[in-house]
Amino acid sequence: SFPFAHHTLPLSDTKKSYLEWIKLPYMRLPGFGSVKNGDIVVFNYPDGDTVLLNFQDRSYYQVVRDLAEEMKQDDRKIDPSELKRTNYLQMAHEYISNPDNSYQGKRVGTIVSRPVDKREHYVKRCTGIAGDVISLVDGEVHINNKKQEMPEKAQHYYYVKTTNKLFGDIMETPQKFYSLTNIKLLDELDIYADESVREALTVNGDTTTYFLNMPVSTAEKVKTLNGVVSVKKYIQQKGDYAPSVFPHKASYGWNNDNFGPLQIPKAGMTVPIDTHNVCLFEKIMNTYDDGIHQVSRQGAQVTLDGKPITSYTFKQDYYFMMGDNRHNSADSRSWGFVPYDHVVGSPFFVWFSMKYSDKNMVSGKSVLGSLTKNSKEGKFRWERFLCYVDDGNLHSVKIPFLIAVFGIWGFNKWNTRRKKKTGKA
Repeated sequence: SFPFAHHTLPLSDTKKSYLEWIKLPYMRLPGFGSVKNGDIVVFNYPDGDTVLLNFQDRSYYQVVRDLAEEMKQDDRKIDPSELKRTNYLQMAHEYISNPDNSYQGKRVGTIVSRPVDKREHYVKRCTGIAGDVISLVDGEVHINNKKQEMPEKAQHYYYVKTTNKLFGDIMETPQKFYSLTNIKLLDELDIYADESVREALTVNGDTTTYFLNMPVSTAEKVKTLNGVVSVKKYIQQKGDYAPSVFPHKASYGWNNDNFGPLQIPKAGMTVPIDTHNVCLFEKIMNTYDDGIHQVSRQGAQVTLDGKPITSYTFKQDYYFMMGDNRHNSADSRSWGFVPYDHVVGSPFFVWFSMKYSDKNMVSGKSVLGSLTKNSKEGKFRWERFLCYVDDGNLHSVKIPFLIAVFGIWGFNKWNTRRKKKTGKA
């Protein structure tokens, strides 16, 4: 493996940083503790075992599901009678497997597989541990039927109605992103105005309603602003099925705000398996637990490697991870459970962070240049510069660090001059 490179070589988007013809058994060093509810955890992205190199920011499996849905909608317009007889997921898999095919205006490109330790690192909050029963009710997490405290910095979408265009109009940036024109106010409140503002902004007479993502504390500040009529939290209603939400089955009807109840698998726990619930545990059985296996449905029967099964016993613990950005986070609500052997540890240090970093690629020049830029162009986040992580909170050490840096620089300058004077003497 190339030093200090995770899975891709520097200055490349596609070249692997590791060799595959040298393979050693996957081994884990013993940790210093166990994952608990509420912990901030670093783990290997479970859906990252298969990657589209031209769409690395998206789950391969979600791309396939989205494409299958597009194919289904196209057929519905032509011949609805064919819908039940067509395997759209299989069609989407076959289409994506051809690197020369096009998807969303780009060439599909190469598909690669990545071992567990070479998948993207994700950082999320552990909301449920092995054996817990988790559910979301109107955006509130419940563990074993007990409502959990909402994290202080958790964010949700809100409808904000104003009597004037308080946050400005829709604008398109040079980078083809959509935002709002009152950048100054958005920056002061640290509100992300993402692509959703274009879809949800409505003007009715002399009132304007914005769709903004922010924590509760910011929502309370917004309520006090002149011209704000109301601030209403957005909740996806129970039964309002979201195809991107695990287990991606309309029969469950789950979404980001109303999800479950779902028991998180625990090593040694046995569950009944049937054609209805196999979708909840299929990835565990065919990938996570014990290598690659074939899970199939044959009529009313589920088979594992061709053998009929009616139950399954889990071989390791699993976790349910969620981001604090509740309406805008890729987490266990998208892909399901996180296996024990994917857990890396706890985050320790944050070097720096840039707001909308995808609009201002990270380099020495861009970091220095971004110090005075607003969020429309990419803003250096001083509050996340040189911070250590403790209990999920960031504690900055930038002042001691800068004092040390300038102290060392000043001492070296003084010492150099002293030596020159001594040499002349």
